[in-house]
Amino acid sequence: EGAVVMCDGCSCQVHPACYGIEHDVVVPAPAASVGITTRRGAHVRTGFRCHPCLMETVDSSRVCLLCPEPGGALKRTRDGRWAHVACLTFCPGIFEEGGVVKGIERLPRKVWTTRCIICGTTGGASLECHAPLCRVSFHVGCALRMRAGVRLE
Repeated sequence: EGAVVMCDGCSCQVHPACYGIEHDVVVPAPAASVGITTRRGAHVRTGFRCHPCLMETVDSSRVCLLCPEPGGALKRTRDGRWAHVACLTFCPGIFEEGGVVKGIERLPRKVWTTRCIICGTTGGASLECHAPLCRVSFHVGCALRMRAGVRLE
């Protein structure tokens, strides 16, 4: 349940279930090699490659469409850009289907022009807090990095 798989290409780490991959496909036998990162920090090669590495994209183009952060666990959007798995998980109306992120075009226009209270930029999608009377907007990625109180509803 808490297993983490590391990409052999860029070393990004993902939970198999969150990234939409079958654990037994990623982790080879024998069962002793199931520990992806050992207690000493050594990386066990699994053959797993994240979507950007499979598509051999350049590091500079691996920037999340929804927040201003490059790298990390990214998925391809329908229009060929990238989105962090965490960002798309917390953005309402965005989903993955057949390995492609969909629904981004349905986000309200204002999220693309609203300034993030955490990083101060307007790049990406700044979502408004759902707390009553709160008008603070932020990128999901920024809130997660700052360990802000994010609650799933």
